[in-house]
Amino acid sequence: MKGVTIGEGAVIGCNSVVMSDIPPFALALGNPARILVQDFGRPSTAQEKSQPPATHEQPEAKTLTRVQEVFQEAFGIEPQLISLETNPSDVRAWDSFGHMDLASRLERAFGISLDVDDLMEMENVREIIRIVSSKL
Repeated sequence: MKGVTIGEGAVIGCNSVVMSDIPPFALALGNPARILVQDFGRPSTAQEKSQPPATHEQPEAKTLTRVQEVFQEAFGIEPQLISLETNPSDVRAWDSFGHMDLASRLERAFGISLDVDDLMEMENVREIIRIVSSKL
């Protein structure tokens, strides 16, 4: 819309109609577009960089356990019901909004940033673990 400002690094969902300003690094979807996530994909701050780095040798089992916990937070599903083969057709709330919420929660849980290609590749839990592990 005329006169609307979309901030640097903001992500607007496909077919969304932006009717008001969107702040930097926000994720907005819908018609009219609603801000779903603040600080989506914002580069790390100096304070975050001063924290000890995550180990590159985090075992897959530990990563799976944490991913299962994130699924519980995002979708209210018992962790033991989430397997490597779990995909969106297995989780009712894992729609486009749920996918973005899950991505945001994964970023916070693991201290990583996911890009658009990562989001597109997150087709099942096995792929999520592969992507998360590659960023640790």
